[in-house]
Amino acid sequence: DANGTCYYVMENIQGQTLFDLMTAMHAAGQTMEPTQATDLLFRLLDILHYLHSMGVYHCDIKPSNIFIQPDGTPKLIDFGAVRTKTLQHQGLVQITPGYTPPEFYPGRRSEIGPWCDMYELGATFYELLTGQVPHPADQRSVVDRNPKVTGYATLRKTYPMNFLSGIDKALSPDERNRFHSAKAWNDYINAMAAAGTLQAGGVSRKALPQARKKSSAGTAFIIILLIAAAAVWICWEQGLFHF
Repeated sequence: DANGTCYYVMENIQGQTLFDLMTAMHAAGQTMEPTQATDLLFRLLDILHYLHSMGVYHCDIKPSNIFIQPDGTPKLIDFGAVRTKTLQHQGLVQITPGYTPPEFYPGRRSEIGPWCDMYELGATFYELLTGQVPHPADQRSVVDRNPKVTGYATLRKTYPMNFLSGIDKALSPDERNRFHSAKAWNDYINAMAAAGTLQAGGVSRKALPQARKKSSAGTAFIIILLIAAAAVWICWEQGLFHF
């Protein structure tokens, strides 16, 4: 407050929005590297975990509201549509077709919470990977014809299955089937990774050695049987055994 005027000072950040970044990427026929994409997701989940712990829901997550700095650090911007536990559907609720969850639409309104931001984050990564904006949520609530990211063979060959299936789960029209917190999404990825599904395509790294062990054990058992049978036959031939 100076010179009879109020000034608002904001952080000066360098970089570009995720929308600009992925638009250029898709135009060049490129995709984001798996490690870069998963790191971006984890960083955004950390941001939302902090935000939600303060009782604040962004409610307008989309590529143009995610700013990527030169070192890859994301910044969540534009808090003009925020809601809280007490401030729910009062006033104008921001609707961006493709990103906004079903519960924001008139006639389908229900409680606003972290699961709403999970849907919008899922929609953001859906477009990042496929180059397509998901079908509007009000339509998906009636008949869901939106292709799942796990249904794309090219994506399954490139990205970890737990990363892809997490996006599909977050993007569920039914809020009961979504992640209800950023931590739940983070835990989901780690749990599937611990189960051995981190490798792209969903091939379990842990299952392969077990399969080899079973195969080796079966082969050894057959060899032992053959040796035992040969020994019995030799002994019988030499008159050592009488049947």
